[in-house]
Amino acid sequence: MNGYLRYLCVGAIAVLIFSAAGYGMPQSSLLHGLFYNANELFKKGDYPGSAAEYEKILGQNMESGNLYYNLGNAYFKMGKLGKAIVNYERAHRLIPRDSDCGANLAYALSLRENPLPDKNPPWILRVPYAIAGNYTLNELTLAGAGVYVFLALMLALSILCKRTVPLLKYGIGSGLIALILIGAGWAAAMQETQADSYAVVVTASTEAKFAPADTAVTYFKLYEGAKIKIIGSSNQWLRVKTPDAKLGWVPAEAIERI
Repeated sequence: MNGYLRYLCVGAIAVLIFSAAGYGMPQSSLLHGLFYNANELFKKGDYPGSAAEYEKILGQNMESGNLYYNLGNAYFKMGKLGKAIVNYERAHRLIPRDSDCGANLAYALSLRENPLPDKNPPWILRVPYAIAGNYTLNELTLAGAGVYVFLALMLALSILCKRTVPLLKYGIGSGLIALILIGAGWAAAMQETQADSYAVVVTASTEAKFAPADTAVTYFKLYEGAKIKIIGSSNQWLRVKTPDAKLGWVPAEAIERI
């Protein structure tokens, strides 16, 4: 019995250490100073200069939701809708509950020419995707770790009590439900943030070909701001899939990975 409790505690501690290591330290204090010049240029109406400064920050392997949001605003002011949407999408992944970011992203998406039809997930997946759309991977990881520790403690107490306690039973049941929901949301968030799997068209338009060549027959046309999934590559061409399941090859320079 004591061995079982020991395994539960070791597992809980391991999960907490793993999640804490993956969470990382916020960089807001360091970014604050680097933001200053870019923000001043933006205030003065020098949007290209502001965007260039924000890009320099990204070039130093530093990122934050606010950085991508500000960069998206600069590109939007420059009339580069595709670049704006790319950076609003990146910001939304890091600050999913920020109302300004969500509103700007929604407005930018509404300005697209001939937008692709949205494909709603099956009803059984709507809750996981709703969770993934409101919480970051780090937040879901920490929440899952917390629920795991809670379950471990509930199980340990139930074993020590050597009898069925209604409160413990309800605690274990609710903890399991929470863990399932968090796990489903985490899986949905992982799918949405798979490394470089989604991209946005950043040129005014581009033609999707049946084969990766300029001379290939055009299958369909994509317009600036369209969000597609990358499923393959060949030299300077990328094979993409639209939300309505069309497949085609587009030039790599016509799109930017989220």
